[in-house]
Amino acid sequence: MKFWYQVQGIQAPVFLNLCGYVYPDFGGPTNSLLQIKLEAQDGKTLLKLCDGIVGHISDTTYESARSGWIALFEEGLKK
Repeated sequence: MKFWYQVQGIQAPVFLNLCGYVYPDFGGPTNSLLQIKLEAQDGKTLLKLCDGIVGHISDTTYESARSGWIALFEEGLKK
């Protein structure tokens, strides 16, 4: 079982705040403070994601987070 994030705050329908841990296998150790917002724009829904990473930050950390969010939201959820 993988546990990535824990909900820290919700202001429906404005945002969702999450806190998670990034392990060394994925470029950590770091903490990730994630905020997800959904906004209406020209009859569509715009997803805004802000991932604040605190701790060991390397090229691997950045690329792992970037490719993971693209896979989840652009390649997975959007379809």
